[in-house]
Amino acid sequence: VNDADIAILDQHLEYGGEANILGTDLVAELVARRFEGLICMRSANVADEDVRAYKTAGAHCVFGKDILMKDMVRQMKQDYLQRSLMTTPASPHLADSLSSEALQYVASSSLDTADNIAVLEC
Repeated sequence: VNDADIAILDQHLEYGGEANILGTDLVAELVARRFEGLICMRSANVADEDVRAYKTAGAHCVFGKDILMKDMVRQMKQDYLQRSLMTTPASPHLADSLSSEALQYVASSSLDTADNIAVLEC
């Protein structure tokens, strides 16, 4: 778990059948395991009470599914760097990687749905 720099979770994770795992439960588990990275929720449910629940569970930032991927990446970078100033960075090389050519491509692309996922290895 501590090999990651950023965790992005949805609130309602369905795996078929009756299994439904809540993102807030996973956030709380990450916090309990002392995950040092940035914890983000990306959900269609972003009413004030939902955001409060995510933050109470331990999420650092919340994004609605209606936000463009490039805007989410930009805000996530800012949140990660701000958190890095307040804590020991989980991975110092990520700040450099966030400004890399690969991330600039992702930030400038037209990815804007939850179905499109970009994974960057640092």
